[in-house]
Amino acid sequence: MRLRSVVLVVGFLAASVAVLLACNSTSSTSASGGAGSSPEADVPLAARTVWAGTYDRDIQPIFDQYCVGCHGPSRAENGLRLDSYEHTLTGTQYGPVIIPGSPETSTLMAVIQGRADSKISMPHEGRRLTPNRIQNIQLWIAAGAPE
Repeated sequence: MRLRSVVLVVGFLAASVAVLLACNSTSSTSASGGAGSSPEADVPLAARTVWAGTYDRDIQPIFDQYCVGCHGPSRAENGLRLDSYEHTLTGTQYGPVIIPGSPETSTLMAVIQGRADSKISMPHEGRRLTPNRIQNIQLWIAAGAPE
């Protein structure tokens, strides 16, 4: 009688484990868009870029050091001046180079990141901007390019 009880308990435990494994496998397959199922629509990210810097302290010094030699009051190639906040937002003779809130579509980002044609990669003369300087400009634009 005792052996029969042990066999029943072991059988019950084995069946329970099998059921749990099957349920876990089914839920992970459907959660990852397993075979035969379409992927679930994603949700928008609930994040926001917070710009902790200031234009005068964190952005203008970069432009002064790397850009104003060619894009300043004495020499404004393509009409672009980067010697003040107002001039920076004005852009070139062809239009704005910064789209506040959209670094992906801002020409300035494409040019300083090297995503633009190599003929207009900036700066032409001198050393390239460091990754953190580029990132600060990108974050500033993403935050709406505040003054």
